[in-house]
Amino acid sequence: MANTFCAICPHHDQDTGDCALIVANRFGELAAGQPCNLAVSVRHVADVLLRRRAPAERDLAGDLSQDLLGKICDPSQVIPGARLRSWPRLIAYLRKCLERRLINALLRRRVLVRSRCGNCRHFVKGHGSTAPRCGLAFIRSNGQVHANPHGVPGSVQYQTDPRRLTPRCEAFSRRTGRELVSLAGNEPEEPSSWPPARDEIQDRLERALVSLMTVAPRAAMAVRKHHLEGRPIEAIAVELGVHRRTVQRDLGRALRLLRRFVRG
Repeated sequence: MANTFCAICPHHDQDTGDCALIVANRFGELAAGQPCNLAVSVRHVADVLLRRRAPAERDLAGDLSQDLLGKICDPSQVIPGARLRSWPRLIAYLRKCLERRLINALLRRRVLVRSRCGNCRHFVKGHGSTAPRCGLAFIRSNGQVHANPHGVPGSVQYQTDPRRLTPRCEAFSRRTGRELVSLAGNEPEEPSSWPPARDEIQDRLERALVSLMTVAPRAAMAVRKHHLEGRPIEAIAVELGVHRRTVQRDLGRALRLLRRFVRG
């Protein structure tokens, strides 16, 4: 829908709906003059966007709208006015620009973090000659739980995208802003025994499986058959004489217990 004043504006083409000022990239006149009030419209879009996406950060509306207006009114900036042509398309384009600026502002404020391994609660920072790694013993990928191959030091880095790992990691859990600051290096040094060596991790996992066999033998058998032997859930259910949903519940319970045992 066009601006209400477009119908009486001398720059508006009634046949095509084009605006001569937009086509000619004369956005400064749109922002400063009547009847368009582009500056007011951009601020309104910013207010609505923040109210819906980040209501606690509504103080950003003024800065975001002024920054965007400054860019589009700068003659050195290339704005696709010839492609936008009309008021509705211009507002839709500016809304997308505001969304990108909002994301960048929230990233700077640590309100939002990117999906990177370094921003995950499970990321173990490297110390000295030890490379970083993932701290999970198991990960869920494509609906299945696998032994985590990314627990090897050096298998992941701070900027690694967990969605691009093989197998893809679905256990990403965002850190808080305070945790991210700590991760950047402002925390006290960890003891020299952390992170544990790979052999120690393997020993912990084996001890955890033994403890699991004592506490929940059927769940331990399901874990060994499914995750270590690679057998499907349906075949395990038939062998154990239970329903497949029971096997799924046992696997979930086993993973919770294993995490508790591994962490000590």
